[in-house]
Amino acid sequence: MTWELGGNYGHLARLIPIADAQRALGREILFAVCNIEAAQALLVPRGYAYVIAPKVSFKGSNALTLSYTQMLLAIGYADQLALQKTVGDWLHLFHEYQPDLIVIDHSPTALLANHIAKIPVMQLGTGFEMPPQEHWIELLPLNDKQQAELNIAEQQLLVNMNHALIAYGGIAMQSVTHLFNDCQQLLATFAELDHYPSRKNAHYIGPVYSIEDISGNTNHQITWKETQRKKVFVYVWSGLPGLNQLMQALAALDIEVIAVIPGLTDEALSLFNQPNIHISKNTVSFARLFKNTDLLITHSGFGTVSAFLKHGIPVMIVPDTLEQGLIGQRIVSLGVGLIMSPKRNMQSFMQLISHLLETPQYAKAAQKFSAQYQYWNHFVPVNEITSIIENMLNEEQAIAN
Repeated sequence: MTWELGGNYGHLARLIPIADAQRALGREILFAVCNIEAAQALLVPRGYAYVIAPKVSFKGSNALTLSYTQMLLAIGYADQLALQKTVGDWLHLFHEYQPDLIVIDHSPTALLANHIAKIPVMQLGTGFEMPPQEHWIELLPLNDKQQAELNIAEQQLLVNMNHALIAYGGIAMQSVTHLFNDCQQLLATFAELDHYPSRKNAHYIGPVYSIEDISGNTNHQITWKETQRKKVFVYVWSGLPGLNQLMQALAALDIEVIAVIPGLTDEALSLFNQPNIHISKNTVSFARLFKNTDLLITHSGFGTVSAFLKHGIPVMIVPDTLEQGLIGQRIVSLGVGLIMSPKRNMQSFMQLISHLLETPQYAKAAQKFSAQYQYWNHFVPVNEITSIIENMLNEEQAIAN
């Protein structure tokens, strides 16, 4: 199981139910992860082994990425030698552990290395991590200058990826989109929430998440109090821009709040704790929260968004990245919620939260979405993935024999 890019707990939350199903079949699991804190919080309690995922070293940039191509260049693919080294590190990892199958989650360099290793691979993602294979569509409208820059960026990316492949005896690709060739792609999302709504020939399996506490800690059972006040569940990360203003707004409103904020310092915890707010720095079980929750507020938490929408609960997105902004656009287009603007002060948060809680149309749209998937449950995609993995391993065994 590989997780190379991205933050917070969402990627592991998607992989753990799949790993649990495979371990139940007697298979050995190794995670390659980019976030040690998340691994210690979620994998260690469940007894999973993990190693550090090779990752291209790069200097951070505030430049807006307009496509998956530019995103890869921004996270280090612009440095030819650094990319070559990281491909080599992945190849070393594959050679050392000899996996029979790789489940890829937001791990483009692992995919690139596997063009050489040729190990059976399944790619899992919500949409953003898996742009359409026929063409990596621009994420935002482009002017002529930006289109010219993107064309140059695609050529640079292809040259750098091919340089790394050839350095280790691989075959050059004809297009950047060939990065995703020769792997089983599964979109772990509802079609309505795909970052690329115009995608063709997609295999949607629905979101993969657990409604129980994925850390395995049974002490994190938080429930709503028996009050008549509106109930708001918050899942955000501790570095979210505007977090202080959001928490001030929540404290000022006559509502009940449960807030999950991984990575929160004790000082911030003391500052944010108010009579109407229950804060947890750990993951919690959703199962007991769905029934009475009136609104979800999150920076993204794709599995969280999907789980609450599945239960007919409207959503307020407070984006921190382009990817999260795109999910916000899908939420708005469905009428099931709104997206927070870059203007983030206490008053603007209060106004948006109050509007969502007091306007019935959002809850009605979320309930309509829920009704559309009333016969779907979160076990469906895990069962499908388990079946596909079984077939892939059997096919590989048949070839070997």
